[in-house]
Amino acid sequence: MKPEDPRRGKRYEVRLACRVESLSGVSVKLSGVTLNVSRSGLLASFDASDSPTPQVGQTARILLELPQAGDIGNRCVECGGRVVRTGDSGDPHSFAFEFRRIQFRSLATALLGT
Repeated sequence: MKPEDPRRGKRYEVRLACRVESLSGVSVKLSGVTLNVSRSGLLASFDASDSPTPQVGQTARILLELPQAGDIGNRCVECGGRVVRTGDSGDPHSFAFEFRRIQFRSLATALLGT
């Protein structure tokens, strides 16, 4: 019998610049790229030199940079969520996040943290 997949929602292979700005009150700045995204979460791979390493259960603020669309300006998706898995796909620097909150924002405003 095949084990049940704990992930929810269809996954889309989308490559977007991704930043994690904080983890459970610890000030960190991780930069990487998404490997796949769904309505309920994402899997991303981060630069090996970034630290500290996210741990399962930690809450996070995640910024996904969206492609430029006309004259709207740089936009992003700001997500609040938590780390649910680490090391997917044999990549020790990949982390899966579950979304708890999602909103579209100006990238500049989101980077200021306001």
